[in-house]
Amino acid sequence: MIDVNFIQEKNGVRKSIGILNKRARGQMIRFAAKNNVKNISDLESFSDYGYKLVSKTDNELVFMLKYYK
Repeated sequence: MIDVNFIQEKNGVRKSIGILNKRARGQMIRFAAKNNVKNISDLESFSDYGYKLVSKTDNELVFMLKYYK
């Protein structure tokens, strides 16, 4: 099992915003289905809604969305 977390950063502060996370999870499921993802490493290229992979371990992927001024 692997955890996939989505965080947002604005003005140097990182936090997790529930509604944005829900949308990102749904988009990641669509990405996985559309691209016929077979393994976890295929998820690392997910970048919808501006998210980028910022951290990965054996059991966790963390994607971050940055807001710019």
